Amino acid sequence: MLHSDPYWLVWRTGREPGFPPRFQHTSYAAARAEADLLARENRGTQYVVLETVSAHRAVDMEVVDLRPDRGIPF
Repeated sequence: MLHSDPYWLVWRTGREPGFPPRFQHTSYAAARAEADLLARENRGTQYVVLETVSAHRAVDMEVVDLRPDRGIPF
């Protein structure tokens, strides 16, 4: 199953970009707060907030069991 909940990342840009983001924010406000904090701590460096807009995955086969649980304990 694809991850369908949106999330936001903070990315440092410029001539020497930082490491890839490791934290997925669950709200734009939280990501913006992190970007503000990082920008204040690193004056002159630009940070951008990135939002997920789609998810893609190629699947050769997916099997879904549609039989109801019959409550048999064995």
